[in-house]
This record gives sequence, structure tokens and C-alpha cells, in this order.
Amino acid sequence: GNAWIATKAGVYQKTSLSREWKLMIDGSDKGPAFDVKMDSKGKIWVASWNGVYSNSSGKLEKIEGLTSAIAKVVCAKEGIYALGPYGIWLYKNNTWEKKNYKTARSIRAAQSDGNGGLWIGTDVGLYHCNDKKITVFQKNKNLISAYVSSIAYNDQDELWVASMGGIII
Repeated sequence: GNAWIATKAGVYQKTSLSREWKLMIDGSDKGPAFDVKMDSKGKIWVASWNGVYSNSSGKLEKIEGLTSAIAKVVCAKEGIYALGPYGIWLYKNNTWEKKNYKTARSIRAAQSDGNGGLWIGTDVGLYHCNDKKITVFQKNKNLISAYVSSIAYNDQDELWVASMGGIII
């Protein structure tokens, strides 16, 4: 019943019993937040200017071990992905593992494929990454526009990709 929002002023929470939005990270760590997700266990994950935060102890705490800034977080069966201009990491067993995924640095969207891989939308195309290979979609035969802004699966397990020119399925 709580709402979370990532903004240029920070990450905020509004409980179901309140009309007020509460700033969740303050002090020297306060700053822009870019994404907020909830995993299957109800834990909140925040991508911010200086790393990833999670609410493992009832308040947001920074999870050390990766290079910031982080643009997107993705909750997947295999763990939590953190994506930013300096790399992509997978958090599992309380450790960050840097993935060897070469993508554009302008990450705008990310989505788990449900099979150990990621779909990543950037300003210059759509990437599908897993530990075996990276596939890049940039041409008009694959996308309406290479500027991908959003990615999601529908109820029929079809991948929807929104770009500057429209949507492809």
C-alpha cells in the first residue's frame, strides 16, 4: 500500500496512511534517484547518483561494491541487476558481480528476459545480453527508432519496445 517515486531531488515514499511524501535518503547521500523497484519479497531497490540502496533493515541503506551512478535496477529470478554508464552488475548471495555486457552507456530501460538475460534499451538501440552473447538491434527492420525509452512484457509474454517512433512488439 505504499508508493515510491524516484526524482531528481531524491527518492520518496508515501505510506498508505499519510498524505505526505517522505524523503528516504538524506545527508551527503541525498541526490537524484533514477529508478525504484520492488522485488518478489517486497524489498525496495533504488538506483541513484551514487549507487544502489535497499531497505533491508526498515530504512534505505547503500549496498556497496559497484561503481556509481546507477540508472536502472532490475529484479530477476537470478538476483538484482544494477545498470549504469560504468557497467552492469548482478547482486546475488550478498555480492555484486560485474557482468561483461558491452552496451551503450545511455541506458533508458531494462527488463529481465526471465531466462538469465536482460533486455536493455538505450539511445542507440536495443540490446539482449546474457552470459553467452550480446545481440544488438539498431536497424529499421528491427526497430521503428533506435532511441528506446521503455520495455515491458505483456500478459501473453510478448516484449513491447517503445521508442521515439512508436511501439514494436
